[in-house]
Amino acid sequence: MVKRALVLANGERQVDRNYFHNLRKRVDTLICADGGAKFALQLGLKPDRIFGDLDSINPDVKERYEKMGIEFVLFPAEKDKTDTHLILDYLIAEGYKEVFVGGAFGGRPDHFMGNLVLLNYGHQYGVKVKLVSPTVEIQILEGELVIEGHKGDTFSLIPVDHVVRGVTLKGFKYSLTDAEIFRESTLAISNIIVSDQARVKIKEGRAFLFIISRSEV
Repeated sequence: MVKRALVLANGERQVDRNYFHNLRKRVDTLICADGGAKFALQLGLKPDRIFGDLDSINPDVKERYEKMGIEFVLFPAEKDKTDTHLILDYLIAEGYKEVFVGGAFGGRPDHFMGNLVLLNYGHQYGVKVKLVSPTVEIQILEGELVIEGHKGDTFSLIPVDHVVRGVTLKGFKYSLTDAEIFRESTLAISNIIVSDQARVKIKEGRAFLFIISRSEV
C-alpha cells in the first residue's frame, strides 16, 4: 500500500476547506511546517506533527496545539535546510511515496523556488511530490501521464534538464509530436487542455508540469 502525506507550508493560504479536507482523507498523515500550523487551524484540520523552529507560530497557536497533544519536532533557527525540506527527509525515511504540499505558493519567491526544487529532490528518491492548491498543481514528469478531469484548464511544461526530447502532447489546444524542448524555451507554456483525457509523453528528460484552473487564468 502506497503511503501518502499532506504537508502544510507557510506560504500563501487559499482557505478552501472542502479541497483540503478531501485531500486529507486521501493521505495517511498531516504534517505542518512551522507557520503552516496556522493554516491548519484556518482549515479546521488537526496535524499529526509540527516541524520547525516555531519562529512563525504565535504563542497562543502553539499553546492550543500543545493542549491537543500534537507532537512538535523542533529544529534550530540556523540550519542548512528549510522546514519543508526537513519534513520531506523524514517522510522519505519513513517510506512515504506520495507527498502533497499545500501553502507552497505566494509569500517569499525564494521559498517558492525552494519548494519547487524539492519536487526534483523527492523524484530522485522515488517519491512523487506535488505542490498543490485548490487552483494549481505542480509536479515533476519523467515518462508518461494521463491527465483526467481538467478540460479547459491551463497546462505548462518547463524542462528541469537542459533539454527534454520526444515530447508528445495529445488532447491539448496545441499538440506536439516527438518535440525537443530546451530549458530556455517557452514553447510549452500556457497550453489549454481540450480533452477529458489528455496525454503527455516525454521520451528523455524531466520537466515541471503545471495545471492551472481556468478560474485562475
